[in-house]
Amino acid sequence: VELYNEALSSRKLATARLDTLPKLVSSATYSGRNKNSGNTGSVLFPDKEKFQEDISLSWNILDFGLSYVRAQQAADEVMVAEERRRKIVNRISEDVRTAYWRAYAAQVLTSNLQSLEREAGSAMNNSRALSRRRQASPLAALTYQRELVGIQQRIQRLKKDLSLAKLQLAALMNIRPGENFALAQPKRYTHSTRLKMSTENMVHAALENRPEIRDIQYKLRINSKEYKRALLELLPGVNLFASANFDSDSYLLNSNWIGWGAKASWNAMQVFK
Repeated sequence: VELYNEALSSRKLATARLDTLPKLVSSATYSGRNKNSGNTGSVLFPDKEKFQEDISLSWNILDFGLSYVRAQQAADEVMVAEERRRKIVNRISEDVRTAYWRAYAAQVLTSNLQSLEREAGSAMNNSRALSRRRQASPLAALTYQRELVGIQQRIQRLKKDLSLAKLQLAALMNIRPGENFALAQPKRYTHSTRLKMSTENMVHAALENRPEIRDIQYKLRINSKEYKRALLELLPGVNLFASANFDSDSYLLNSNWIGWGAKASWNAMQVFK
């Protein structure tokens, strides 16, 4: 799921970068009328039916600035998605490692726990028999039986926890429910337990690489760029355009021409907004 989210953020970044390009628009118009246009002093009248087409290239400087900031925000969103995926990968690795050793402990200790549970049950029966025959004081027998009950409860909780660990490991390994499998004991290697980094350097490295903190740092950058976007929206927009035109009106001196120009606009309400 996190991989798909990261891919989606990358596609959004590609779309945001396309918004920084100029706009290329092609249009075609067909028009007709039942009577000629013109005035009473005109000798020539435009055609009743005509066809017009143009291709225009326009570029708004303000829109380019806003699109550029949005593309930077989209790039930070990609980094946020990557950090979230890294967080999930780290968590899954830790879960698999923990579940493996718990499941392996369950595999090794299950028979021992069962024999220990049988011994506790046998000791409970012997204590009750001694108590009935009055061969032991009632207080000592009850105290001993209470300790045995506590041992049995701890054994049952431990067996339950260990059995759940194997189910959790099977789910993490995508093994079908109910399918039996055995775990191998990995080879143990003797490594030096001496830490090569100082405590201060370890804390610094942990804070620098922790996905949650890096996620917040990217979000802070996105928020700071949102402030820049708000300031850019206060500026007037300048639109540069050039177009190639054609008109089929037979009375025109030039039926095709190239036009260009610039247009400035400013929304004063953005100041209050």
